Amino acid sequence: MDDDAERLEVALRAIPAHSGLVGEQEEQFRRLRLRIGQRQGDWRRSMGSLAPLFDDDAHFAKALAGNLATELAGILRAWSRIRSERGPFGVDELQPLLTWVDEAAAQWRSAARGYVALEGWTGEAVEVFDGFLDELSERAVASASEQLRNIEPAVGRGAEGWGIVGQFIRAVMGAVGRVFHPGSPGSR
Repeated sequence: MDDDAERLEVALRAIPAHSGLVGEQEEQFRRLRLRIGQRQGDWRRSMGSLAPLFDDDAHFAKALAGNLATELAGILRAWSRIRSERGPFGVDELQPLLTWVDEAAAQWRSAARGYVALEGWTGEAVEVFDGFLDELSERAVASASEQLRNIEPAVGRGAEGWGIVGQFIRAVMGAVGRVFHPGSPGSR
């Protein structure tokens, strides 16, 4: 990994700078954050060896954006799960937490876009990267926000209570997750 890529990885590892957690919760989050970052960073470091599998820069950009969004989702999921242990929250308590989630995601997307310049992408590759990163990041924010609101999906209503659309989204996200986190052959 070259120096520019390593600097970008260091910048990503620094997000979020402040978790707002204290004591054991902070330690638990930092451990999870480190584990999530290492796993996703290892995948990014090996992407060069996967280059022959990509049709073009746009295909590569989509895979990289998916990886970055998967890391963000893991971070937000871990943070919101730890934070929600003290919930449910009142309106005055909830809004700062939702703002934190939005701000952390915005910082993540901003730093992650450094890969566009690093890879030298233009045109379609940039559009695909930005579109995919934004879409999956929005889903990660929505999921973390739902966790903080302590809302559980109703039984029998599908993913996120959206019926067949929710089930489709859950299936697509599961497939995307398996692309970036393949299990052992015996686990399928």
